Amino acid sequence: MKTITLIRHSHADWSSPDIERPLTEAGRALAESTGQSLDQSAWHADHCAISPAVRTQQTAEILLSQIKKPITTRFEKSIYEASTENLFNLIQTTSNKISHLCIIGHNPGLTELANLFDSQHWVNLAPADVVMYQFETKHWEKVCTKTGQLKSLKNP
Repeated sequence: MKTITLIRHSHADWSSPDIERPLTEAGRALAESTGQSLDQSAWHADHCAISPAVRTQQTAEILLSQIKKPITTRFEKSIYEASTENLFNLIQTTSNKISHLCIIGHNPGLTELANLFDSQHWVNLAPADVVMYQFETKHWEKVCTKTGQLKSLKNP
């Protein structure tokens, strides 16, 4: 079984070039409360792939600081402005040693990906929203459209 959690970055300021946009104070607070909520629900990923944009880095830092169990992280250029094709490539090339992959990124890519995973539920990820899917496979390369099972959706 493989699990994927998609997390959209929190609220960001619009006064900087896109990749440099920082979180607002409200965005920082929202990322912290989302992390606390995930920790209280005993959520834990093995690895978190994070867009290199400032707002996703800050969301990840704040959110993951609330999780008591350690999670390996890596910044992935392919997540910034990613198409669903790029996101699928990231997922399908993930090491099979990882059971639960977290991706912290952006819309529209994350919402489009979520809606490809599961044709039964429509999702629109707002800032700091979290959605988790499970797949009945032992191999990431077999994760494909309409094979995910929605396990949870958290709207802070």
